[in-house]
Amino acid sequence: MTTTSTTSAPLSLDDWCTQYAPLSEAQKLSVSRLSTWVSPTDTNTALPTPERPPSDPMHANLTYHLSQISDELVQASQPRYDTDLASLQTSLQQLDELVALVTQAQTHMGDLQAGLTYIDDSASELMTQATSLLHTQAQLTSLHEALTLRLSYFGVLAQATQMLSDTSTDVHAPAFRSIVHRLFLALEFMETHGQYKDAAVYQLRLENALQRAMTLIKQAFVHQGTEHAQAARTRLHEEYQKQDTASVVDVTAPAVREALYESVQAWLPMYTAYLAPLETWAPRRPAMATMLAEFHTVLQRWRTPLVQQGMEYSRARDSDPSVPWVQRLEQALASAQRVYEAETALYAGLFKDTKALQPIAQAVGESVKAWLAPQLATSPSLETLSEVARLVSACQETWCAPLWLSVQTHLQQQSNAFLKSWRAYKPTASDLAYPTCAEEAPGLPTPASWYPPVRAMWQLQRWISPCMPPGLLQELLLQAYDVCDTKLQDAGKQLRENKLGGEEGDAADALLFQLRHIQVVLHMWDEVNAQCETTSHTMEPSTPTRPSRWQAIGRKQAGASEAWRATQQRWQTWQATTQAELSTFIASSLALPLQIFLRQQEPNASKAWAAYTTFQQSLDVNADEEAKKLYIYLPTDTVAPVVNEILTALRTTYSEFRECCEKIPAEDPTVLDDMISLEALHACLAACLAAPSS
Repeated sequence: MTTTSTTSAPLSLDDWCTQYAPLSEAQKLSVSRLSTWVSPTDTNTALPTPERPPSDPMHANLTYHLSQISDELVQASQPRYDTDLASLQTSLQQLDELVALVTQAQTHMGDLQAGLTYIDDSASELMTQATSLLHTQAQLTSLHEALTLRLSYFGVLAQATQMLSDTSTDVHAPAFRSIVHRLFLALEFMETHGQYKDAAVYQLRLENALQRAMTLIKQAFVHQGTEHAQAARTRLHEEYQKQDTASVVDVTAPAVREALYESVQAWLPMYTAYLAPLETWAPRRPAMATMLAEFHTVLQRWRTPLVQQGMEYSRARDSDPSVPWVQRLEQALASAQRVYEAETALYAGLFKDTKALQPIAQAVGESVKAWLAPQLATSPSLETLSEVARLVSACQETWCAPLWLSVQTHLQQQSNAFLKSWRAYKPTASDLAYPTCAEEAPGLPTPASWYPPVRAMWQLQRWISPCMPPGLLQELLLQAYDVCDTKLQDAGKQLRENKLGGEEGDAADALLFQLRHIQVVLHMWDEVNAQCETTSHTMEPSTPTRPSRWQAIGRKQAGASEAWRATQQRWQTWQATTQAELSTFIASSLALPLQIFLRQQEPNASKAWAAYTTFQQSLDVNADEEAKKLYIYLPTDTVAPVVNEILTALRTTYSEFRECCEKIPAEDPTVLDDMISLEALHACLAACLAAPSS
């Protein structure tokens, strides 16, 4: 590419500054001065070729320098496209090559995409075929395993027969354990698939093989158990022969625990693998149940003598006469409980169902019962016997059932003897010294002020309530309350007939005496009802020789409950009747002048006023005295109902008196107005009876 050089017009100073290079004001001023000096005439025309004055070399050099600068500026203002054009051409060529490569790459990508699609389709078909083959292979493998397993159920008999026919077979060997496990699995399979040909025959053969295996296991169990029992008895005897026997049969003692329990724990769990499936099959197969019962019997056969021997040594230890026998009983019960808990834990390690532990539990209970029998034969007091019953009833384990039954029998006998003695009770003069007894300790909370038979029955209830089943407790307490009933009736009769209880001995004291003790008995009744609702005696009889006693108690409970409710209702009725009779008597005593007036055939105003005056005097003298008696005999919270009934009766009598007075012609009409009004009388009497003066 060729370019033509052209001469451009000279630029002005402002164009120069704008297009090429900015100049400062000082530079602009210098250029202007220089331009004026170089071209003083015309600055807009093209610059002529400077002429060098020969006479001035400096001027010539400056002119030459300025010409060069001007040429450079002119040349710089001309655009140079050669290099840029070549660069653009090169770039265009490279872009053309890249476009060709991209086009070729797109072609190859299309080919690759088509190939990939083909491969993907082919791979999907192969994957489907492989999955189908793998599924078929898995089915074949499962079928093979199922066939092998089912064949093993039929083939285990041959292996088991060969192993079980050898009497020297080790029942703890892994091979024997595996054979027994496979026999149980085969029996389960045959029972589940009873539709198979000869399934019943195979079940019978498998069951016979298991019986043979369990016989070998039982023989080993008997052998090891007998050896252990003999060693344990020897060890216990050695421990008992020592001077320090304080730890004998106490399972917390290391020597005893090692002899009775720790040594057997080393080998007893090895039989769990055989007994667990046997327990599972026992409910379905009588033969299995029989074999399981044999294992229970074997365990009981060598554990029961051990427990009995240990408890005998324990009784010898607990026979120290220097310790009160009730305290020794508590120690014996604690020791027996520890033995029973240890035996239960040992038994539970072999069997899920511990019901067959009953003989061992019975041995523990009978041992303590044998120790306690001489103490009970001495006829201890009812209080001591109740403490014994409380200790025994606190133990809710089955081993304590025979002991609990024995104590309950003695407690019932002593209670009946106690009741019999109080049925023959005859009161003394001091026993009926009321209200003196009540004045010393008024109200219900002080038993010392109660009538002796009531106090005795209250004490009996305190003794036997915590340690008797509800039915038997109600049966005995019904007899006790019957004693209270009889003795209170007799005492009230004596108070009336002998005019005891006050200066004149009126009937109010007898009624208050009875009402006071009726409230005591009903309060005792409520305590028993509350206790029977919250107490649950779930102890069942565990001694096969005495079930009839418990059945009789169970029958008595239903009858006792009906009689209990009926008797309580009778006492409540007696309370209401006595309270009403007391209120009527006190009201009649206070209103006696008015009642005499109302019974007259020919009442007149003077008699009415005389009756009213006498009535006022009676209230002034007797009302406060009657109120004092109420608060002496009765608790404060029970006085209000009696007072209300007295006020009601007085109000009725006084109302009839005023109505009668209104019908009598009065000589002085103001006489009736001088009498107290019905409302004022009620308020006055209520205040007097509610708060008597000291």
